[in-house]
Amino acid sequence: MVVIQHVVIRWSAAGRGAAAANVRRSIPDALPLPSLPDAPIVLHDVLAWDALGYAPKSIVTADAAAVREAGLWIEMAGDEVVEVKLVPPTSAPPSDLTTMFGTPDL
Repeated sequence: MVVIQHVVIRWSAAGRGAAAANVRRSIPDALPLPSLPDAPIVLHDVLAWDALGYAPKSIVTADAAAVREAGLWIEMAGDEVVEVKLVPPTSAPPSDLTTMFGTPDL
């Protein structure tokens, strides 16, 4: 099993000050993994957003398309990982992450 943890820290113009920067710096580079499905590849997507008070929200998926959207190409031979490549984005990342994590109550 390969587990990819993709951590995104997002902030608005209002969150650019020193106090918010200190909060962002306190967010760990890696977080504990939740319960994972039994799958060859699992993506643990984590979002810490100023609109949500920087409290990390996460989604776990074993969907290969989600792994590609996170910027990785993984070649499999059955259940065995053969190769992992970082794929440069072809366009800017979506500015609206609400499709994955919902709209915060502001």
